[in-house]
Parts: sequence; structure tokens; C-alpha cells
Amino acid sequence: MKQKVLMAMSGGVDSSTAALLLQEAGYDVVGVTLKMFDNKDIGLKGETDSSFANVRDAKLVAEKMGFPHYVFDFCPYFRQFVIDHFITEYESGRTPNPCVDCNKNVKLGQLFPKAEELGCDYIATGHYANVKFNEETGRWLLLRGADRQKDQSYMLYTLTQNQLAHILFPLGHLQKTVIREKAETEGLANARKPDSQDICFVPDGDYARVIENMTRRKPQPGKFIHLDGTVLGKPASPEEAMEMLRMLSGRTHQVHTGLAVFYGGREKAVVETTDVTFAPLTDAMIRRYIATGEPDDKAGAYGIQGIAALFIPSIRGSYSNVVGLPLASLYAVCNALGVDFYDTVHDPGHGPGRTSP
Repeated sequence: MKQKVLMAMSGGVDSSTAALLLQEAGYDVVGVTLKMFDNKDIGLKGETDSSFANVRDAKLVAEKMGFPHYVFDFCPYFRQFVIDHFITEYESGRTPNPCVDCNKNVKLGQLFPKAEELGCDYIATGHYANVKFNEETGRWLLLRGADRQKDQSYMLYTLTQNQLAHILFPLGHLQKTVIREKAETEGLANARKPDSQDICFVPDGDYARVIENMTRRKPQPGKFIHLDGTVLGKPASPEEAMEMLRMLSGRTHQVHTGLAVFYGGREKAVVETTDVTFAPLTDAMIRRYIATGEPDDKAGAYGIQGIAALFIPSIRGSYSNVVGLPLASLYAVCNALGVDFYDTVHDPGHGPGRTSP
């Protein structure tokens, strides 16, 4: 008798190809797409179902491969555990991770009970991760995906032992390029569909605007407060920001970036100085930035972003293209603590450091 798998299908190429691989491996596949929110849930006008296109694409794949497909309405869960928490955390001065919250409390948290109701032995997703049982410890291990560029294991760290024992990651051992080739060879309709990179309910990245739309209240500027309660400063007014950016225009300045790592009761901190050259700025450019909060151009998802893309044409120093901190310093700190630094793309030119494969 075939083992039955509930396959979470987002409508993208990854989960669709994962369903195909499961079917080829002999599993009885049942597809499901989760409806997470409507436009009204994120403060937009109209009742348009934002997930319509994703549901359509997933259903087309299911029909092509001949397995049933369902749509589950998880909007109430998503609103409670993801959107409301997202707003509360930002308004409290903390930075949430909505994808982790969603996996824990909604996407996987609510999907496991549904799988049991449908008589499924496993659930499966299109995440780039792996699961392995350790015979020595008697525990299930969550491991990184083979494609280090696409690894998503860090988004799944809240999975319990019971959940790890009943989840499949068909893409975990494959590279993204292979996935797209497979989808195209099999004629999947979404084979060339672009990858989703942003927070699903903040597709343009302007989370402040989304929070304002959802709460119907304009966020108020806060203060910079020391741990001892001393008020160190406050955000600049538009007039102050204008004057500050005029001072930076066309000049080279030294920027000091601090980095600290705390591990096992030990700590290590370093400060790196970098020369940053600002482009000549017109008042029109400065006003546009202050008004919109965004520059005219960005250098891509893994390059210099935000104001730096427009205002800083040249940087002399070692900057991480992901976290915006000096990568050489991070290597140095981890080496001083004797801690392995796991780097998905190691460039020896970034500086000294020990990386783990």
C-alpha cells in the first residue's frame, strides 16, 4: 500500500517539482494550497483574493499529474500568529521573523493536524532542507539543503521531533538549477515562474506602510535610549535630515561599524573603520529620499541596498553583502571564540576565517 503524503503547494516551481518527485518515488500525493490572507487583511481596498494566481498554478500542476488538490483557508491563523505579531513586535521596537512564525504556527503547525484528518502518513514541502535520523542519539536531525544558496533549514528550526519524523523535503538533495530543468522537461506551467524573495504580505518591502495601512495609525518617532535609561537622541526631523545629507554630499567619511558575538558565556567585540564616499546629492534627490524613504535605485537583493545604492558609489572596506556588517570582522570574532562560522558562500577574499562545510 502506498504511503500518503499531503504536499503543501505554494503555486511556485519548487513545491510543484517536489510533488512530481514524490509521485515518481511512489507516494500517493494529495496537494494543498494555503490561503493566508485577503487584501483587507493587509490594509488594501477591495476583496480581491491575493492568492488566486498561486491557487490556480498549483491546481494546474495537480491536474496535470492527476492527484487531488485542496485549498485550506488559514486566514484566521495567519492574521493571529503572523500579521498581528508582526505589527506588535515592530511597534514594540523589536524585529520579528514572520516566515519562522508562519512555519511554526500556521503553515506547518496547522497542516500536521489536517494531514492526520486526511489519513496522510507525511506532509511535504518545497523547502531546501534535509531530515536525518541519528541512530546514536535516537533523535531526528534537521540539516541544511545541498544547495547552500537556497538553504532554508534556518526557517524550520522550531520543528519538533514528532514533526521531523513525519515531514519530507524532496528538494533537499538537489540544486535549484536541476529543479527548474526538471520542471521544464515535464512541462509544468510554472517552470519559469520567478522565485518569491520578500515577505508574502509585504511584496514591495515597505513594511512600515503596510503596518500603517493595517492599523490605520501613523507610527510616531521614538528615541534612542541607553540600557541605563539615558535618552541618547531622537530621529532627525526632515529639516535635520536635509542638512545632514547636504553635509555628506560628495565627501568621504569614516564609518565605524561595531560587531559583537556572545557565545557560551564568552563575548568578543570588534570595531572596523571604513572609508565611505558619498555621491554629490542635489536637494531634489534628498527631498525625494526623505519623502519616500527609498532611493531611485537598488543594487539588487545581495548588493548594496537602500540609501547606499544611490548615495554611496564607492566603498573601501570589507562589507558582507547580506547582513551589512564587516565579514572579515565576523570571521575574526568567531575564530577568537573558537566558534565555527557557517557561511553559505565563502569568498576567501573577504578575509581570514574558518568556515564549516
